[in-house]
Amino acid sequence: GEIMKKITSLLLLCISVVNILMFTACEDRNSPNNCIHNYVYYNTTATCKNNGYTTMGCLNCGDKYDIFELAYGCYDYDENGYCDECYSPLSSIPDNEECYHVWEEATCQYPKTCTRCGKTTGSKIDHHYSYSDKGHCEYCGKERPNYYLTYTLGDTCIYESYSTKFQFTFGANYVVQKADAWLISQGVCDYVVKIPVIIKNLGTTSQGMNDAYYHLYNSQGSEVPYVVDIPYDDAYGYESIRPNGQMSTYFYFNYTGNGIYVFEFDETETNQITVSFNVKKN
Repeated sequence: GEIMKKITSLLLLCISVVNILMFTACEDRNSPNNCIHNYVYYNTTATCKNNGYTTMGCLNCGDKYDIFELAYGCYDYDENGYCDECYSPLSSIPDNEECYHVWEEATCQYPKTCTRCGKTTGSKIDHHYSYSDKGHCEYCGKERPNYYLTYTLGDTCIYESYSTKFQFTFGANYVVQKADAWLISQGVCDYVVKIPVIIKNLGTTSQGMNDAYYHLYNSQGSEVPYVVDIPYDDAYGYESIRPNGQMSTYFYFNYTGNGIYVFEFDETETNQITVSFNVKKN
């Protein structure tokens, strides 16, 4: 009898342990850390005045979190004085601080301004000129002072575009000579004009000459091929000029007859630069 009681107690203890383990495993499986989530979401869309949010809830374990979206502010694309979404008059906002600001970026005429309440922040910016503007500010149309700059041989000019900034000093003397095999392999014809030039990198990073955009035209206005002889930089492993470094080299271009030849630098941030010179073969 006593042995049977002990066996029965042991069996009941084993059954209890198994039940506890099964319950714990079930709990672990349904906890957020171990659950294979099956999320559904409930969405409240943001409006011009009210914040929106999306509630994500797991059907298996009940895990839940919210994703908030800020109100994007009233807008008046048809410029009738009323919000296109809620139709409230934009002039009826009692306090600038309660406005859901819709900012219009600063220009050379106005600082950054809220189109709803008129609040401003910061200050006006400088005129924005670029090569495509042909010397005029894209905001107000003002002509850029000294936009068109013309140089000749012996002068120094500065080319600046995006992160590139070069200083070119063209030699005062040129020669017309017969092209050697290397020049002909680069695409020029039998006779070339050779102009000495000193190029200095005024930028903060190493720059190659392919970072400068320029064209060469003959006296008939036709573009002619040219070659820039750029030495290979062993330290940097490519043809470039280090910051504050300079090199003396030559521009070679097709001789197509006597007359005025023109270098035209494109896509400059500051000015439109031309370098013109008269070529005459002896």
